[in-house]
Amino acid sequence: MHTCEGPKIDTRAFPDIALSDFGEGANFWTSTAAIPGTFYYFNFTDGSVDFHSAGFGLSLILVRSLEADRR
Repeated sequence: MHTCEGPKIDTRAFPDIALSDFGEGANFWTSTAAIPGTFYYFNFTDGSVDFHSAGFGLSLILVRSLEADRR
């Protein structure tokens, strides 16, 4: 049986994601624009998505492509 409980991120790859939880979940910016001047953000603790102005303070997760490792 599958459940939707728990973090919505692979905690083996990102084991410290809970450290980014400032009481409102683990909200992280995406690079996707919602409407001009706003960007989507994703909450890795409950799976919700919302958007806010670019100046709003949220966290980032920096990742790189596996292709970069092969070069």
